[in-house]
Amino acid sequence: MADAKSPRKASETGRKAWLNLVGFKKGDERPNIIVAAVDRTMKPIHVARVDSDGNFDLPASALKEAHRIIIGPDVDNLQTLDLKNVLRYRPNQFAELLERGALNIPGLRWETWLGYIKCVTGSVRHCRPFPPWWLELQQALTEPLIPIERLQPQTSLRAMRSLRSQVSTPASKLSVSGGLNVAQQSLVSDALVRFPWYRCDPVCIGTVEVYQRRCCCRPWIIDDIVVDLEDILDDLPIEVEFPPIPIPWPDPPEPWWFETKLFTGGVLNEKLLNARRDLNAIRSLPRQEAMAYIDARPYLWHCTCGGATKVAEGFINPDATFNLCWFTWSHLLPGNCHYEYAYVVKQQINGMTVVIYNGLAANQWFNEGVDAELVSYHPQAIGCPDPGQGVNDAAVYLDTIGGTESWNLATPNAAGWDRVAMPAYNSGLVFPAATDAAAAGQYLNCNWGGTLVLRYMFTWQLKATGAKYYRISWIKADGSGNPDPSATREYFTDGLVWKKYESFESVPVTLGPNPVGGENYLYEIPYYDGTINWTGAVTHHGYIDTTKFADGRYLVTVEIFDAAGKRLKPTGTPSIAAGDIAKSFHYLRWYQDTPAPGDDFSNVPYAALTHLFWWDNRAVTAKLVSVYMDGAEFNEECMFLEGTVASTVALAYRAYHPNPRFHHSHGLGWRRGFGSFPFSTGGFADAPADALGVPLNVHGNVGTEPGFAPGVSGTQTFGDMLRPDIDPTRTKCTFTVTLSVQAKTTNGSGFVLPVGDYGSFALEIMPPGP
Repeated sequence: MADAKSPRKASETGRKAWLNLVGFKKGDERPNIIVAAVDRTMKPIHVARVDSDGNFDLPASALKEAHRIIIGPDVDNLQTLDLKNVLRYRPNQFAELLERGALNIPGLRWETWLGYIKCVTGSVRHCRPFPPWWLELQQALTEPLIPIERLQPQTSLRAMRSLRSQVSTPASKLSVSGGLNVAQQSLVSDALVRFPWYRCDPVCIGTVEVYQRRCCCRPWIIDDIVVDLEDILDDLPIEVEFPPIPIPWPDPPEPWWFETKLFTGGVLNEKLLNARRDLNAIRSLPRQEAMAYIDARPYLWHCTCGGATKVAEGFINPDATFNLCWFTWSHLLPGNCHYEYAYVVKQQINGMTVVIYNGLAANQWFNEGVDAELVSYHPQAIGCPDPGQGVNDAAVYLDTIGGTESWNLATPNAAGWDRVAMPAYNSGLVFPAATDAAAAGQYLNCNWGGTLVLRYMFTWQLKATGAKYYRISWIKADGSGNPDPSATREYFTDGLVWKKYESFESVPVTLGPNPVGGENYLYEIPYYDGTINWTGAVTHHGYIDTTKFADGRYLVTVEIFDAAGKRLKPTGTPSIAAGDIAKSFHYLRWYQDTPAPGDDFSNVPYAALTHLFWWDNRAVTAKLVSVYMDGAEFNEECMFLEGTVASTVALAYRAYHPNPRFHHSHGLGWRRGFGSFPFSTGGFADAPADALGVPLNVHGNVGTEPGFAPGVSGTQTFGDMLRPDIDPTRTKCTFTVTLSVQAKTTNGSGFVLPVGDYGSFALEIMPPGP
């Protein structure tokens, strides 16, 4: 203990006094301490700093005006002090203590005032999901039981509709076999990583705010955690999957999934995402294994946490990491307590500050010492694309079409600068499958449509070759993969402006089009070479509005030019025209090989890079034709159908795409009244498929209806639809029936929304005759 000293006498201006740090030894680190007179709002009246001998001077006037006297660590802002770790006195009590002698400070108190540097580290990514996956994920969250196979990448929405009909089945008939179990723990969250229609870019520009809180966790009880998870799942509404009426292309400008319960502040709700998996695991595992399962997942623990305090702010590094430190003082925590950290990431987007990741709002906290991986799903977030996907050479390749990486495009090998080899049956389509039968009802062998946004990769090494401009063009293909001799080559000619981050603001840069050296429609290559931070929302190099051209296969080509407008070609390749200049670089085609997808490139030995696309903007047909009751057809405007509990209802309808290959799925549903009562919705089984084409089309012979009668769905009984077994008084009611037909048409970032039709009629169960 420090040697005791005689108390100092008060000066004329105040009280000359000293502090004695109990337990302090020679050589120990001494904290910086203040003695402050404050008012009721913690606003300082006078702050006295304690010197290395423990001396301080507090004026009598300050002591007289003060509401409290505070002794604690030296900080810039007294209002940030944690009052649990300081000493507080009433002024008269403090004066009396000073009269008695040295003011003794216990070691357990002053040791918490030792300042030190605390740091957090992490990284930031921006991920863009592809809509079919989100439909399946939402389905997994809302349905009572979802078999594991429904969550695989090629799940069909048609299969999900059949699952939806199970909700109208009595609980006693629902099968739990195939439901999620602990052996399949990774099924939902791992889909985020493995699903191919999912792309993430590092975020290398922005600011990160760090918030700290203290949490103390009480011993948890398994039953309490089970109740919590059940409450989360019970609160999930079953949402309408598709609207029942036609909605035209294009997709809505804002992603529909962003405002669901699955996201808050651009952050994926991981507790909600994993709730069903965790609940099934805890219920299925032996008690000791269940306890270990919970112990490994802190987000399941029962903890009481204090308020959040902002402790640091700084910039994201060019490599998308952050390392932020701040000065603090030691806080001794009870054994069941710990510190947690949440992050808020902001970017300047089009002159406005946008929060792209809000861990505070999403209640997303990280334990101390964890290298935080922050993933933003905010639709406006700006990523910094990887300049090359591992290609460490001067090269050009097609990177993405919309949000889809080009290795998903079934394009034949190049056979020239402007043509490809003989096309296969599905060449030019996206997400290829071996056969149409294998692709039926799935988002495979999909046709392009709408506006295709093209993004090429010009590696930074290409700049050394003198490549300055690029040009994008397309022309209709013939059946052999050559340019159609009767077609005219089209060029991308619209103005294109990117934005770069310069002096803490976004500066527009016009890329083109430019006429250079007798060549037209040239655009400057925006290199990712480390000298420019491209920060705008526009990161594509061109686009094609496919609705302006006839449906069919097209050859899409990119060329590059030097500053004088001279076309550059890879060394050793044939020229397109006289004057082409050979340079050491490669055109590459990104393709899929086994076992890992999208990790291979093939050299294209020609003077330009050409891919084959097949677009088809024709809509699917959805038409309800008539109603069958007990095998008799009715198609009146107003239908009042009378029958028995066992009487059957079926629908005659047409559901097809002019090219059966591009019909994804369709579904038939019914709703009683407003559908707000138990078992008031249901569905009809699909009609048998056409003999021609893919088996999902229902009577539309490649777009021609004459000679083909409508298909007739499976039946539902009056009893199935009215359910008098639940409410004996409900023997009649009105019904709405819907037909929803989905095409495979995609622009690479979403699918064309479904087309639908609807109708209505009334059913009544008549009493038995005399």
